[in-house]
Amino acid sequence: MPKDAYGLKVTNESLEERVELEPDNRAESAHRLLWDVPLSGWLSHSGDVDWFRLEPNSEWGLDDDGKPAQPALHLVLGGVPGVDLVLEVFDADHESLLARYDVRPKGKGEQAPNLAVPERTTFIKVSAARGSNAGAEYVLEAQAITTDGMEVE
Repeated sequence: MPKDAYGLKVTNESLEERVELEPDNRAESAHRLLWDVPLSGWLSHSGDVDWFRLEPNSEWGLDDDGKPAQPALHLVLGGVPGVDLVLEVFDADHESLLARYDVRPKGKGEQAPNLAVPERTTFIKVSAARGSNAGAEYVLEAQAITTDGMEVE
């Protein structure tokens, strides 16, 4: 290769699994959130909300006692500078609030630790209690963690 030449590699990857897509401001149009795959999103204006749909994972297998393995759900919502984020978890009807997290200050994000994983679809809503920063993204991840010897909420 000549001294001034450079190489360019182009790949075609779907961003659908890793970036929230509008419209997702209602539970009916919720974006699918995959287990253990960070997803980037934006609250583009004051009052914007983003809804996500988390399906149970049928591939968790069996635990040591031969029962279906049931990990805990740990949600991690990364912070956005100048924004007080709110993380809410809803049942499959997307109306019954299971948990709400709004304890950390602006810019720090939220976490929902050790939630029991429902056996049906769960809906997650991200919104801002205060502040806005349309140019900054948040990162949301649904982590499946083992529950051996752990209390689950």
